Amino acid sequence: MSFVKPIREKGIVIGKRYVEAKAERTDINGKTWPASDEKYLVQVVSCDEDDFDEIKGISNGTTLEYPVNKETWDKVVFLDKAKVKYTASQFGEKLTTKPESFELLDE
Repeated sequence: MSFVKPIREKGIVIGKRYVEAKAERTDINGKTWPASDEKYLVQVVSCDEDDFDEIKGISNGTTLEYPVNKETWDKVVFLDKAKVKYTASQFGEKLTTKPESFELLDE
């Protein structure tokens, strides 16, 4: 069984992290690693409406890190509500998820 499916869900911010920019470098084995830009990442656990319960919380949730701009990253705090989009792909037994977009909700 295989499929690729875009998914939109509401979620809750459970963390954020900053990754510093890195210059191009060569490791001790001689492999060259390209330079990378700084990244602002927001970690969100999300689920569809059927898997959310006010008392029990989130069941069958998906946790992903979404890249955002610095302005959004500065605004985000723990337990903020968000709307996220990601792509779920399954090929055989392997399921992969790829974060697509993050939007902070004003609820």
